[in-house]
Amino acid sequence: MNSTGEDRTGVGRPLTRRWRALALACVLAGMLLAALPSGAAAANPEMRGEWQLVLQSPGGNATGTAFISVEANPKGEFATSNVVFLGIVHGTFSGTLNGSETSVTVTTEAAGPAPEGKFTSTAMKIETNGGGQPVITGSGTLTAGGTPMPATVTATRVKTYAEVQEREAKEKLEREEQEARENVRGEWSLTLESLQNSKGTALITKSANANNEFASSSALFEGVVPSSFSGTLPVGKGSNATVKVTTQAYGPAPAGEFTSSTMTVESSGASLSMHGTGTLTLPGTSLPATLTATRIKTYAQVLQQQEKEALEKEALEREAREAKEKLEREAREKTEGEAREKAEREAREKAEREAAQSHIGSTPPIVSGGSTTTPSPPVSVQLAAKAFTAGSALSLRLTNPNAFAVQGHVTLSLASGKAAASKKKPTSLGTASFSISPHGTALVKIALSRSGRAELARRHTLHAIASIATTASGQPSASTSYKITLHAPAAHHHG
Repeated sequence: MNSTGEDRTGVGRPLTRRWRALALACVLAGMLLAALPSGAAAANPEMRGEWQLVLQSPGGNATGTAFISVEANPKGEFATSNVVFLGIVHGTFSGTLNGSETSVTVTTEAAGPAPEGKFTSTAMKIETNGGGQPVITGSGTLTAGGTPMPATVTATRVKTYAEVQEREAKEKLEREEQEARENVRGEWSLTLESLQNSKGTALITKSANANNEFASSSALFEGVVPSSFSGTLPVGKGSNATVKVTTQAYGPAPAGEFTSSTMTVESSGASLSMHGTGTLTLPGTSLPATLTATRIKTYAQVLQQQEKEALEKEALEREAREAKEKLEREAREKTEGEAREKAEREAREKAEREAAQSHIGSTPPIVSGGSTTTPSPPVSVQLAAKAFTAGSALSLRLTNPNAFAVQGHVTLSLASGKAAASKKKPTSLGTASFSISPHGTALVKIALSRSGRAELARRHTLHAIASIATTASGQPSASTSYKITLHAPAAHHHG
């Protein structure tokens, strides 16, 4: 206690401790403030998301889109190569954030006549637009094709990263749904199990519509019963498909309808199937049933099979058509050949008949002093005798009046008469070939034909025409005909 009687022990010590605590708090606060960056009031913006870039220069303006999926690092550095200008020109967008200021680099690749370019600036400002999105804008230098020029860049984030992810998820879902709508096309195998099992097939040629509804273009159960297969595909994961299968009445089998709204759709690679239980409704009754539908051919495979079948059908039709044309051509050629042969035969026979008429009653050439005067032009060989006895054969003596050798053949035919007139063409009695030296003679044996022998045996006497045609080397051909008479041997006259 001091001289004034004031006790400082109990009061002075507590005051000293409180001031010391307050001073320590002030020091700590000062340290924390010193540790904060000078631009703490303007923190770096979130860079992830979709950005719209506008590059303005004396050479023109270009608008592009950049996607940033990685946030700036602790140094404020960001970068992305996912940049496209004018929808075709690729580039990069990078920089370093520093509070309300930043440095930016934008590059573009060469495209067609446009050279590569590079914009740089260290004086870009960061602000927030009315929609709360960050905007980076400022002037700098654009170097294109080695030429620098002033330019400005404005980069505005138009979608946050969450919005980009949401859009991508939505687009993915839409793609998957569209693929599912298209994948329902093809050939399906159907198995309906109830009191008895039934199997069918269905063909779906059209994609499901915007409401995910599908329907078959044709369907058959047991290969004969007209049917239909339709339903609605599930929307999103975890949902089920609805299915309806109808069968028309066929014979003793009544019409039926299977429905289910709890069909599970399974897809793995190229396979696609639906399975579930439902209700089978028949006239006067309803039964529990199970349907398994499996796509056994994709629509591409169906089209490939149809194309193959069409080609095979076309090939078969072509083969049948070619075979028919070949038969018609062969028949036509045969008819034309027969007509040509008939015309040639008739012309030849007419010439032979005319030659026979001109030589009937003629006499052989006159022989005087052992030599024969050779007619000019060449003539055919001569036949002196006019009547012959014939059994199965007869012999004709032919004389060659020419001064050169001749060859030829002789043909016996039935002369015109009642028997011959009843036939469409002369009856051939036989034929033989011969060869005679100059001014020579030859005995030519002719075997009678079966019809000739039969006719001679029946009538005993036949009037015939001997048609002789000759040829010689270096000479024109010649022909002549003689009327002759054939007699059956004496035994036939009395037998």
